[in-house]
Amino acid sequence: MDKEMSSLVAILLMFIANFTIMFARRKLTGIPKFLVSAFAFLLLIPSFLLILVVLL
Repeated sequence: MDKEMSSLVAILLMFIANFTIMFARRKLTGIPKFLVSAFAFLLLIPSFLLILVVLL
């Protein structure tokens, strides 16, 4: 995967993580809120790794 596609995928993952965390904070409570927030956090890990690939 070339650097342009990597950066596009990283941006898309951050976008999805942003909206899932906003959804979790506004609409959910309890265990579902934790699970959706954890999923959003886990989306940031590959995004960070893809950004490192692009920058290095």
